[in-house]
Amino acid sequence: DVNSAKRITPCAIEEVLKQYGTPNETILKAQIKHSLQRNFDRENNTIMRNQLYNYLLDTVDVPVSSRIIDDHLKDLCKSEQERNPDQMQLSDEVKNKLRAKAESIAKRRVITSCYQEMFNLNINEEDIEEQIADIAESKRMRPEEVREEFVSGDRMHVLGNMVMEKKVFSRLKDKMNFTNAS
Repeated sequence: DVNSAKRITPCAIEEVLKQYGTPNETILKAQIKHSLQRNFDRENNTIMRNQLYNYLLDTVDVPVSSRIIDDHLKDLCKSEQERNPDQMQLSDEVKNKLRAKAESIAKRRVITSCYQEMFNLNINEEDIEEQIADIAESKRMRPEEVREEFVSGDRMHVLGNMVMEKKVFSRLKDKMNFTNAS
């Protein structure tokens, strides 16, 4: 039984404009539209980039040093144990999954490196800052917080890998046919 209910009254448009620091409704609508479009474009590019790399991983055969795979495996095992501190030792099943993931990561980096060399691509500070801003926008965080997260975790190289994959993708995407993701 419902004995009472509170009516929620939406705030006036002036309050919303003040809250977002926007001078008028038209500008706020344009900002929202722009933000939604950027989110859509970012997600769409991520899906297409994953399609590209999944295709390359399945079709391109590149030699990858077992030492590099072992280094990735070591990092993945460490991360897994940090996520599950109660687990003293990883099961063989988990280790096998992590090894497959390490092989995939290593192969992806080798493929990216080959395209980087072929297209003579480089990364600069501006590219890193743009990647930080993209991550911040998608996570609804401040860029400084994202930067600190990567710096404190000693993971700045991950940002470089992301930037390079985006650059490779932008060079290849016009030559590709994409399917709808489901």
